[in-house]
Amino acid sequence: MELSRDQLLLKLGAAQNQSPSACRPVQVKIPEGDKSWQFSLRKNKLRKVRRREGHFYLRTNFLGHEPAEMWEFKILLD
Repeated sequence: MELSRDQLLLKLGAAQNQSPSACRPVQVKIPEGDKSWQFSLRKNKLRKVRRREGHFYLRTNFLGHEPAEMWEFKILLD
């Protein structure tokens, strides 16, 4: 599939809008004219993303409760 530069920019913008967290570790260099695009992986950002995988952050304004008790409250509300 052959796409023009403008079509590629539109698709890149749509991908970033749809999934911004997936685009953070990827750096895209957009050249002027018809030169090739360059993609690289930001390894430090990828490490941060991988460290957070599988974690759920529960934020609350209730004070004085144990974390397990707060989780139970959250489960009851779902």
